[in-house]
Amino acid sequence: MDERAELHARIDSLAHHDTLTGLPNRRMWNEQIPAAMNAASRTGRPVCVALIDLDHFKAFNDQFGHQAGDDLLEAVATAWGPIVRASDLLVRWGGEEFALLLPSTDEQQASDLLDRRQRVMPRRQSFSAGFTVVRVNPHDTVDLGAVMALADLAMYQAKHDGRARAVCADTLAG
Repeated sequence: MDERAELHARIDSLAHHDTLTGLPNRRMWNEQIPAAMNAASRTGRPVCVALIDLDHFKAFNDQFGHQAGDDLLEAVATAWGPIVRASDLLVRWGGEEFALLLPSTDEQQASDLLDRRQRVMPRRQSFSAGFTVVRVNPHDTVDLGAVMALADLAMYQAKHDGRARAVCADTLAG
């Protein structure tokens, strides 16, 4: 029975974690974000959703090789690990992108937490991040696709503004 339980745990880990970085993956995100929004609804506390894209990653890969790119992704996950609070969820979104769920976090706190990540980026690299802060009223339904689209739009604004920064979607016009 122990062997079967170990096998099940191993399969579950493979299904919910990125094999390169060891971080939770997008599947884990999709399973946990609805619960975070429900908790925000119950508590009345804001929840921040951020998308983070490593700057000039393709150029890094082209210059140093794909193994160096993989090493950079692993180093980023390692550098950010100590900054992740127990309530946070950091996932490898795909490629050189990460998603970050920050419960009970307002705009200023989110900006500060993203700045801390920027300061510990390995190999003199940087990232661009977009985030939005959601305030859920009880009995509201959150359009998670719209939340992610806002964070994505803000991330592209950060790139447009010169990279190596975080932009809050709430500050974007329109």
